Amino acid sequence: MKKSRIFLFVLSLGVATLLSSCLDLMVAVMDRPQTYKIVLNEYAPVESNVTLTHSGSLVMKQWNGSNMQDIISDKLGKKKIYQNDKVILSVPAGNNSFTLDAYVIFDKSTTYTSYRAPNVQVSYALEVGKNYEIRTRSKSLGSSKGYEFFICIYDVTKRAELLQEWKIGEGQ
Repeated sequence: MKKSRIFLFVLSLGVATLLSSCLDLMVAVMDRPQTYKIVLNEYAPVESNVTLTHSGSLVMKQWNGSNMQDIISDKLGKKKIYQNDKVILSVPAGNNSFTLDAYVIFDKSTTYTSYRAPNVQVSYALEVGKNYEIRTRSKSLGSSKGYEFFICIYDVTKRAELLQEWKIGEGQ
């Protein structure tokens, strides 16, 4: 009788450990950042396109007046883009404009704070043969003076070179 109770206890412990490990593995797989590559204009010659990378801290709503959600759902189906995901867009060189929602998460010594800027419009003349990255950044104004928030575009063809930044707000 005592052996069967010990056996059941050990068996229960083993099953609980196994299920816990499976759950940890599922969370790790689901939390793994994904990279999505999307061609925005399939009719533009490949040699005249540039790449523009952005992360989930920027949600692109429009590109040159076209609804990005329609384009993304057309290209990716029902897949969702999450904050840790990376999106590599292939866009025609030349003047491009984007409307985006920006989310800036910044460290305030012991806590993290976020800032949201909806419907920010940016435009930039992208050059053939270059790779670009668009991302957010925060700049401290000094102790207890707050922060400034920016959307920045970088030429990342050889190294990250800041080309332009747009101030999107301030906060504490």
